[in-house]
Amino acid sequence: AAAAADADQLRLKQQVKRIAQEEEARMAREAEAEVERVRIAEEQRQRTWEEAEQVRIAKEQKAREEAERRTREVEQARLEEAKRIADKEAESERRRIAEERARIEEEQQQRRAAKSEA
Repeated sequence: AAAAADADQLRLKQQVKRIAQEEEARMAREAEAEVERVRIAEEQRQRTWEEAEQVRIAKEQKAREEAERRTREVEQARLEEAKRIADKEAESERRRIAEERARIEEEQQQRRAAKSEA
């Protein structure tokens, strides 16, 4: 009877040890799974951050390009206005010179006519 009790006792100890080992293995698997979930979540967070950073960089680039385009348009408008003013001034100068030549020619003709009469 004592041998049977000892055998039962040994079998119970082995069963408790096996259950404890299985529980320990289950907890280790759960811990590994949690580590993997955290790693995946961190990778996703990093990808999300990188995508947001790429969007931000693209928006900044687009804003810079738009500002440069507007600057070029303003500069082009200034150049066109300056050319228009210069053309207007040149036309006024040509008219003034033509009027001056006409006046000089008129004076010369009057002098010739006065000489001819004299």
